[in-house]
Amino acid sequence: MSAVRPTPRHCVDCPSDSKRPAPKAGPRCVTHDRAVRQARKARAHQQRVEKVYGLAPGEYEALLSFQGGVCALCGKPSVKKRLAVDHDHRTGEVRGLIHGWENTILGRIRDSLDWANNLVAYLTRSPASRAGLNRKPGEL
Repeated sequence: MSAVRPTPRHCVDCPSDSKRPAPKAGPRCVTHDRAVRQARKARAHQQRVEKVYGLAPGEYEALLSFQGGVCALCGKPSVKKRLAVDHDHRTGEVRGLIHGWENTILGRIRDSLDWANNLVAYLTRSPASRAGLNRKPGEL
């Protein structure tokens, strides 16, 4: 008894004379499957920033370009993920694009300038340094 092998499927997006196989679950080759997934992901991101933050199509990219492709807070580019949309929680106004972890910190602050000023004061003149206890570990 011989096993019947299914005829190989060919990519629907490749030229008709191409014989590139479509091994993925859909009717596409690996290259076209990747392109379709990336396009879907970009479309979903655009729909989310439009619905949640009111950014029209292309405004996220325009803001990212205006910021030079880097985070508005630390000035470093995002390597693996898109930058998060930072907004004022009271007014809903978009402020800029920052790293997700920085956005989490700002969200915890809840846009309180008093808290942010206290943080700066704490970091520049901590209670231990004001009390004269600013020794390094191991120093007596």
